[in-house]
Amino acid sequence: MAYLLDDLKSLEVTIERKAHDLFKGKPGKAPLQVTRISRGLNDENGGKGRDRLVTNEDVWDAPRIEELKKNTTEDYCQIFTIRHDRSWTTLNIQREVFEYLLSIYGIFASFWKCMFTFGRKSVENEFQFPEFKRRRTQIPGEPRKYSRELSYMLRRVENNGRGEDDDDLSWSIRQTAVYHKFPPDSSQSSATPKANSLFVLVAPSANAETRYHEYLADATASRGVAVFPENIHRLLVEDSIKGWGAYMADLNKRLSETSSHILLTEAGTPTGSTPLARDFSMNFQDRQRLKMLEDKVIDLQVILPQLLDTVTELSHSLRSIDIDSKSKYNTAENVLIFDAFAEYIRELERNVHQAKILKKTAKSTTQLLSDLLAYEEAVALKELTKRSQDEAIALKELTRKSQEENKSMRYLAERSTKDAAAVKILTVITLIYLPTTIVANFFSTEFVQTNPAGHMTLSKNFWLLFAIAIPLTLVTILLWWGWVHLTSGPDLSPSPPPEYQRQFSFRIMGRKSGLEKEKDLEAGKGVGLGLVSPITLQGREETGLTWDSSATTIKDGRVRGWVKGSSG
Repeated sequence: MAYLLDDLKSLEVTIERKAHDLFKGKPGKAPLQVTRISRGLNDENGGKGRDRLVTNEDVWDAPRIEELKKNTTEDYCQIFTIRHDRSWTTLNIQREVFEYLLSIYGIFASFWKCMFTFGRKSVENEFQFPEFKRRRTQIPGEPRKYSRELSYMLRRVENNGRGEDDDDLSWSIRQTAVYHKFPPDSSQSSATPKANSLFVLVAPSANAETRYHEYLADATASRGVAVFPENIHRLLVEDSIKGWGAYMADLNKRLSETSSHILLTEAGTPTGSTPLARDFSMNFQDRQRLKMLEDKVIDLQVILPQLLDTVTELSHSLRSIDIDSKSKYNTAENVLIFDAFAEYIRELERNVHQAKILKKTAKSTTQLLSDLLAYEEAVALKELTKRSQDEAIALKELTRKSQEENKSMRYLAERSTKDAAAVKILTVITLIYLPTTIVANFFSTEFVQTNPAGHMTLSKNFWLLFAIAIPLTLVTILLWWGWVHLTSGPDLSPSPPPEYQRQFSFRIMGRKSGLEKEKDLEAGKGVGLGLVSPITLQGREETGLTWDSSATTIKDGRVRGWVKGSSG
């Protein structure tokens, strides 16, 4: 029994998982179309009339399928066609209609594996295509009669008409599923042409459909000419293998162009030029396009050998069925058909051999491009390393110059410190001798006189000295104050905090020399004032305070100035 030859439970699980992406009826489109040949009726003179051909008749529902099944005694050839609008989309048939077709015609379950290659999908899997299937089952109640069935997949390549560009080929790979049930025959010699053949074709090409329609029309137009199903298989196979040579030639052309481009590409960056100035250059996008070509060549390593096995098994099966049926009609035509199959097999063998050569070409081109890109990366890395070394040398030179400038600044600072110290010493000496000078000048004036007795007397007009000196002193101080405050810009230097301003008032300056030594700003300690030295401020960022300084005098390598702190 046929049902014992298949694992139907596992098959049902797969059908339930894939049916949603496989079947979907389209409004206004028949789920099935049938092409059939009906036997001609006898005419008035007792002769047999011509057979009648009906092509692409729409089949909408199960009752029509059942009616066609009953007409198999009249229709000795029926070809059901299932279509889809575009590849990688659902078939234009409902699941219920397809399952009813399989049930009423007794199509074996292995045909489901061919159906699973269609439907919605995001990527093609070349390894999921089933192999050639052939089965002979005994007809119940007729021990000497058998039903022969076979199914297989044909892959073909077609020009998609989108034109050629750098990112994609103008070729698309399609597939066609074929099922054929031969008429039950006995071991006795057949005296009639092959009859009651059933075909189910899924997504055949338009060219193949036109070819076998023409063949059926020619056969039915002539009286007594048999329709051989082997020739329908031959037409389908011929259509599937005719485009592979042109497809591989296109792949080889693109690989050759890429290889020539790589050979003409100048490795490295020429001296005094940039990579953009080159006539030929390669980049990572070229590597991606080459990878796409390489993937297509790798796909050929799976498709073509599988197609060769299918055509070889089909030829052997058709030949064995023809021998078993012992048909005596059109033997010469059968010989021509099988000779054509032998030629197709030889052509596919050549294609398989060429695909192997193409794979080597793609591999060598890929290796050449990878080596070129690796060399370019090495050159770029070397150039980057050289630039880094140049930058390091420049930085080292800049550091050296900065050190020299620091030495010069330190020398100038030391000179300024010495000059300031000398000025301070002169100022102190001047202050020391100033009272004596004032007294000496006062007594050397006419306001102090010595009488004959040797006693000093003051002139009555000595008050004029004070009356003139005091106003002149005040005028001099006012002029100095006005010159400082009116001619200078805004004071941007930081001022000491208010609590410290009293320490620098004129009144404090009259006290003991600057309080204690811990409060001396020149010493940079400022303990009494709450100040810290610039060295102490380093590494104190975590306190949340920011510090600012305005240098006034450099002494012993330190910076003196007002230091102000404010909270961050």
